[in-house]
Parts: sequence; structure tokens; C-alpha cells
Amino acid sequence: SPVHAQLTATFSTFHIDPRGVVSGDWLLTLAPDASPAAKEQARGVGLSPGVDGVYAAAGILKGQRFTGWTYKLRGAQDKLNHPYEIEITTEASAGDRAVDEAATPIRMAADGVQLIYWAPLAPVIVPILFLTRAKDH
Repeated sequence: SPVHAQLTATFSTFHIDPRGVVSGDWLLTLAPDASPAAKEQARGVGLSPGVDGVYAAAGILKGQRFTGWTYKLRGAQDKLNHPYEIEITTEASAGDRAVDEAATPIRMAADGVQLIYWAPLAPVIVPILFLTRAKDH
């Protein structure tokens, strides 16, 4: 687009649901000090003036989360004019929850093993702690 360099994008927090559907809002705005020619070009690519006179376009991005690079983009793609950071939130899938619930007893057992491991050392460690505190006074 001829106004590409004068556009600014704003992105909401994107959310990934348990089924892997990704969604979030976007907003493109034209620089407020853009020339009348740039405003006309912006209108030509789908931006329209708001009540404040700023040319903008907005929408929702929604798609399926992929774990590999095996997807094809539809239509013409254009890079944004500078990098953006987008915050992403996720919900645990049923599989993630099942793994977490299955691992909980293992975690508890591992904590118990650590406690049993350190218990015989307590008669040695506790007096050393008291002796080191006594030297400070």
C-alpha cells in the first residue's frame, strides 16, 4: 500500500483456547498529520475517518494454532512497517490438565523422597546452624 509507512497497528491481547483457536483484535490508524493525498490513498485501502478525523480500520484476527511450519498463507501478505510485541494468553487443554493431574502424585512423592533424604542430616545441620548464630553475638 502507498500509505504503508504511515500506518500504525495496535493489537489486543491474543487468546488461545483449549481447542487451539487463536483470536485477537487489531487496529490500523493513519498518522494524524498525513497529507490529503495519503488520506485518499488510505480510504482506497479500506481505512475510513472516525469522528475524531483519524483514518482507521479494525477487525478480529482468528485462526487455528499450528505447532509446525506446515501451513500456507492465503492471499497476498505484507510485512508490518516495524516490529510489534503481542501478549498471548492460553488456556490449558484437556490433555495438559490430565498430564498435570497425573504428575501431581509423582511430584508429591519426589518431595517426600527429598524430605527423607535430608532427615538423617538434621542432627548435623541443626547444631551447625545454632553454632554459627552464636558466633555472631
